[in-house]
Amino acid sequence: MGGAGFLGACIAKELNRKEVFKVSYADVVKNPTLEINFIPIDLLELKSLERLTKFDIIINCTGQITNPFNKCFLLNTDGIINLTKIIDNCSSRIIQISTTAVYGSGKSCNETSPLNPETNYASVKAVAEFLLKVNLDPSRLVILRLTNLYGPKQKKGLAAYILRSYLSDRSLSFNNDGKLIRSFLHVKDAARVISKFSEESNLSGIYNIKGPDTDSIKNLISSFEKEFQVEFAKKFSKIKPWENIDNLSDSKLNTDLKIKYRNNIMTYFKKMIESPQNG
Repeated sequence: MGGAGFLGACIAKELNRKEVFKVSYADVVKNPTLEINFIPIDLLELKSLERLTKFDIIINCTGQITNPFNKCFLLNTDGIINLTKIIDNCSSRIIQISTTAVYGSGKSCNETSPLNPETNYASVKAVAEFLLKVNLDPSRLVILRLTNLYGPKQKKGLAAYILRSYLSDRSLSFNNDGKLIRSFLHVKDAARVISKFSEESNLSGIYNIKGPDTDSIKNLISSFEKEFQVEFAKKFSKIKPWENIDNLSDSKLNTDLKIKYRNNIMTYFKKMIESPQNG
């Protein structure tokens, strides 16, 4: 579900390419770039979810930030409750896409760390996780907490913002002091990891997926400026960063699946600058 979106479409393509499963994608709208079976489903309409009971694996990518925010809130509350109602009496395995933002801020966090969300979005994703955990057999549930995604055609996110600025006025403005630390995960790497969880039916529980690159906003911009011989007009506020984790562990993922990422963010920037039409 959420298969027409930025991450969902990439997952559908990755699974379809492997030909391991018979793949369908579900959403309220169709993605014209996907030549894969489409199922119209609205997570907020309980009746429409009955179509999901025939699937062995359901990957839920819904519940991203919306404007107004109420839609995001409803998808992560009422929508998740609807999902648990429908699949309660079938054998479907659920892979829930969540976020490492649920940890809030801390010196060091792993999958057993207490949750301390500091934004509305992180709070509702934490609620969605809770609703799934209390209503489903834990052996059927995988929760994947992702860091900041980036990739071609992305409209939101720090990487997309930096590229747009580079290709236009070269001015950047942030509502924090620039010390905000983030880990960056290419959408295709995320899709590959998620597809591995689809194949490994013995895996369950919570996993952090953070990608190979971790840096502060200021350091990332500085590296970009040095690499591409450019200087941005930068504006930072005095607000301290939120949901800031100094050391986010993904050792559980690497132990169970031995992940090797194929992309890093500076190489991505180079590709996008050389061929901006692809971004």
